[in-house]
Amino acid sequence: FGILNMLLSFTAGVFMFKEDERFASVYKCMASSICQTCAAQGMGGTQCLMPFLVFSAINFIMDLILRMGALAFPPYGMFVLMSWISQAAGAYFAFTAFKIMRDLEPAEGTEM
Repeated sequence: FGILNMLLSFTAGVFMFKEDERFASVYKCMASSICQTCAAQGMGGTQCLMPFLVFSAINFIMDLILRMGALAFPPYGMFVLMSWISQAAGAYFAFTAFKIMRDLEPAEGTEM
């Protein structure tokens, strides 16, 4: 379950930043292989913000519940702690971006 959720979070993040120059090569590779259907439908950008938020939050909560005892093992515990921090930061920043976009008014003549 854990690796699948991380893969989904990674895929949502890559599609969210598909126009970014650092993610362009990864996006092109994914869009021409396993994610052809999503790329053909034009998915990406801010459409992937909420899935990324949900995947990051679920990863954080499940890791917090299931891997609490791993902190007792010095080398592994440090990596689990850093994983928690990165997952929580991803969920927080995605939610912050969502709130900003939610409060923006649509341009004249467009629908939301």
